Amino acid sequence: MGEGKASSLVVILVVLLSLIAFGFAVAAERRRSV
Repeated sequence: MGEGKASSLVVILVVLLSLIAFGFAVAAERRRSV
């Protein structure tokens, strides 16, 4: 169970990081276009 919890935590962290990176990219594009 411990290993499963750790792997799910890693997946959540990766998803959060990718979402943050995507948000920064969108913000940069909006700043450029405006």
